[in-house]
Amino acid sequence: MPLKIGMIDSSVRIRDMKEMVALKEIYGNEIQFHFFKTLNIPGHESKVPGIKVVYIDPNKPPMQKRILNLCKNRKIDLLHTHNYPDNYGKWGLNIRDELGIPVVHECHDIGYENVKPAAANLTSVVMKRVDKIITVSSGMTDYLHKMYNVKNKCTIIYPYPNKRFVPKKLHSIRKNCSMGVYQGGINFTNNPSGKYNHRYYKKIFIKIVNQGMTIDVYPAHNSNATYGHPYIKFKRSIANIGKLYRVLANYDWGFLGYNQTKSKVMDIAMPNKLFEYIACGIPVIAMNYNLIGRFINNNKFGIVLNKKTLAMPKNKNQLLINAKKNVVKRRMEFVMEEQAEKIMNIYRSVL
Repeated sequence: MPLKIGMIDSSVRIRDMKEMVALKEIYGNEIQFHFFKTLNIPGHESKVPGIKVVYIDPNKPPMQKRILNLCKNRKIDLLHTHNYPDNYGKWGLNIRDELGIPVVHECHDIGYENVKPAAANLTSVVMKRVDKIITVSSGMTDYLHKMYNVKNKCTIIYPYPNKRFVPKKLHSIRKNCSMGVYQGGINFTNNPSGKYNHRYYKKIFIKIVNQGMTIDVYPAHNSNATYGHPYIKFKRSIANIGKLYRVLANYDWGFLGYNQTKSKVMDIAMPNKLFEYIACGIPVIAMNYNLIGRFINNNKFGIVLNKKTLAMPKNKNQLLINAKKNVVKRRMEFVMEEQAEKIMNIYRSVL
C-alpha cells in the first residue's frame, strides 16, 4: 500500500509542487498525495503525477471537519500542512487529536505572525505541538528555535527547483552583461505598507538601470501596472515552470533583493528564485541580506550589493562572467530530488 500524504495549503504552490514532484520522481507509486486546497485557483497540480486534489470551499463550512472526514475515508497516513497562515497547522493538530494522524508543518514564511497577538499565539501553539517542522533555511530554523524552542523538530529543505524542469540549453553571457531579469511577486503601490511591502521594487530597479543595466520583469501574477521606465520592461506572467526557466536562461543575470522593512526576517530567507536563477545558468545580483549574501559570496555565484547604495563594482562585468562559469558548472547540485530522501525520512520518523 502506498504511503498516503494529506497536504493542506491554499493551492498547489511552487513549494508544494517541488516537493511532491521530487518524491514521486524518486519513490513513484510508493507515495500518494491527496491535496486539500482552500482557494479555487489554478495551481501547479498538473505537474504532479497521480495527485488527487480536493477544493475545500470556504463558503461551505465547516472546512476542517470536511478535511477530517476525507482523511478518515481515504485512510490518510499523515498530514503535511503549510504556513502562512498557521491555521492549516491548527487544523492538522485538531485532526491529529481525533484520528491520531501525525502532522508535519512546513514553515516557509515567518515574521508576519507578530503583527497581531492572536496570530502570534496561533503560531506558538502550532510550532510547539506539531510532530515535525520543515524550514527553508538554517536562519529560519534558528529563528523558530529562539522563539519556540523547537530546533530538535526542524529539518531544512532548501527551495531547490526540480531536475526535470532545469533547462538543458543555456546561453552565453553578453560582454556588457547588461540584460537582467526579475521573476516573482511585486508591489506596484507608490507608498507600500503591510505584509508585502518588501516586494516594492521601483526605487531599487531604477538605481540599478541607472548604472547601465536593463531589467525585464516577469511578475508572479499578471497586472496591467508598470513602473513606466524605458529600461524596466514588464512582461506577461509565465505559469508554465518549464517554459519560465527556459526564458530566464536567456538573460545575463537575475535580481534578488527586497525593499527595506523593519523586519529582520529577510536576513533568514532563501527564496525560490535564488536557486531558480542558478538552475537556469544565470548568475545573481542580490542585496546584502545575511543568508542570501553569504551563499552567493561563498559560492562566487554573482554580485552582492550594499542595500543602501546598490552601487555596482567597477569590475562587475568580469565578476558576472566568472560567476556564470561557476553557476553553469555547479547548477545541478541544487535540485529538489537530492532532498527527497530527507523529506521521506521526516515522514517515516513520525509514523
